[in-house]
Amino acid sequence: MRKKKLEYTDFSEEKKHYKQYKKKKVWVTALAGSAFLFLGGVADSKLPVFNHFFQVDTVLAAENTSDFLPNTQFNDLSNWDAEYRTAGTLGTFPASPGASGYYPITTKSNLNIGIGALGQGNGVLGIRLTNRVTDGDNFYNGGVRTTTTKELSKYNIYRYSFTSKKESGSNVPFKTRVKDINPDGTLGEEKRLKFDGKYVSTADDWITLNDGVHTVDFEGDDKQLSFGYRFSPNVSGTSIYQLSNISLVNVSPASKVSSTNQIDSGTTTLTGTAIKADDIDNRPTFKDDLVIIYKDGVKLGETKVLEDNTWSFELLTPAQTGENYVYKIQNPNSDLLSEDFNVTVKDAPYDADAHKPTIKEPTAGDNKVDGTGVPGDTIILKDKDGNKIGEGTVDKDGNYTIPTDRP
Repeated sequence: MRKKKLEYTDFSEEKKHYKQYKKKKVWVTALAGSAFLFLGGVADSKLPVFNHFFQVDTVLAAENTSDFLPNTQFNDLSNWDAEYRTAGTLGTFPASPGASGYYPITTKSNLNIGIGALGQGNGVLGIRLTNRVTDGDNFYNGGVRTTTTKELSKYNIYRYSFTSKKESGSNVPFKTRVKDINPDGTLGEEKRLKFDGKYVSTADDWITLNDGVHTVDFEGDDKQLSFGYRFSPNVSGTSIYQLSNISLVNVSPASKVSSTNQIDSGTTTLTGTAIKADDIDNRPTFKDDLVIIYKDGVKLGETKVLEDNTWSFELLTPAQTGENYVYKIQNPNSDLLSEDFNVTVKDAPYDADAHKPTIKEPTAGDNKVDGTGVPGDTIILKDKDGNKIGEGTVDKDGNYTIPTDRP
């Protein structure tokens, strides 16, 4: 009996999503069992590709660094200095309080500028403001300031917070400021501040200090810093404020995940990129931010962001379809964490070439077809009209045999 040659058709690159084998008008097509894809004998069919999209946000939780401030109990005014004028000229407190019980702020020439301070204990600082004191065409403003006990690290974001309460009188215009301390102890460059979420500087207008909690965010610079509370007394009248619960914390935000490879079944390495999460964060790199990885609620481990802001994590076992992975990024200087970043493992995109079966050349009269393929794949035989004439599964050794219903 004369053997007939097996015809092989290789489609163009544009349509090269699978290849067909033809014998006696019979098509043999590989079917990826894991993806549940049925591939018939249509020459220009294209296999579907799975696409996945992700997003991430950021949330903060800070480590307390209140020991950076020397005196926040205010049993007295130790480590707090008097100042006056916008430039922050160093003033003095007298040895004894005035008739009001407050220590008046005086200039170098011993002029009382109408502002007094009193440490009231239990973390409360009292400020008493009386009639405005003029100096020619100008008038005095002033307040109190303190210096941090330590240098505040460059590129780290800090927040000092306080609670204000007006005890009596009219509202008095208020400003706060943070300045570097120069090597000679004088005030240096003023820091850019975010007061209650809004960027401000001493060049901006004075504000009304409402009762409640206030926050001031700024960037460290490997220097000690001076914090100041400043008031501009009204033309007349007496007002009293209480400032309390003064604290300083590191609130450097964690970086956030910009992008990550989708996790396909069989993946053994998780990867991603870290980017800025807040415009106040000026770090040139997010190196050493900590990426924490969880799978189905169980912590797998941690890895660090590299100098180029990328990270990777090796899995002990390949990812499986349906598993849920969660990433958190932590800033090691503040312990702040990003929000959960969720990724669900999907079926790997079908690779037609990887699942291309082979077929042993049959002879006339054969009632079976043999060949090789990917273990688990289903091989379907169809005639030229699309009628199924046989089906089989590739065994664990990569072989298949398909009986046919006709020779």
